[in-house]
Amino acid sequence: TVLSPRGTRPVEHGYKADKCATERSWPFCSDDDWGPKCPSGCRIQGLVDKADHSLLKRIEKIRKLLDQSRAKHRSRLTSNAGEILYRDDNSFYDLAERLRQRIVDIKIKIDRQLRILNALKTSIKDQVIEMQRMEVRFV
Repeated sequence: TVLSPRGTRPVEHGYKADKCATERSWPFCSDDDWGPKCPSGCRIQGLVDKADHSLLKRIEKIRKLLDQSRAKHRSRLTSNAGEILYRDDNSFYDLAERLRQRIVDIKIKIDRQLRILNALKTSIKDQVIEMQRMEVRFV
């Protein structure tokens, strides 16, 4: 900390006297009453009200912009979610279609294998019958 050339100042803790209380019930002054000092503080109050009004306008404008931004983001999020769901639905549909096609292919292969198996069975039966007929002749 930097000390001033005269050193630190002692601080005396005072008290607020009742006789020095500020008067707060001054009447508002008219334009004729305005001088270098305004005892009721109406000029200050006017400036405070003006600043308060401008700040409220700015806050309302910011709130409106925030609401618009939220609405944009909400609609964007909704559309993004819709696109994601659409992509998921499409991928699910594509997967289901591929599985259905594979099942159909497997059914076709099974039918072909069953026909081949039945053909082999009949061929074996015919061979067994032919063998039995040949054995009967030679016996």
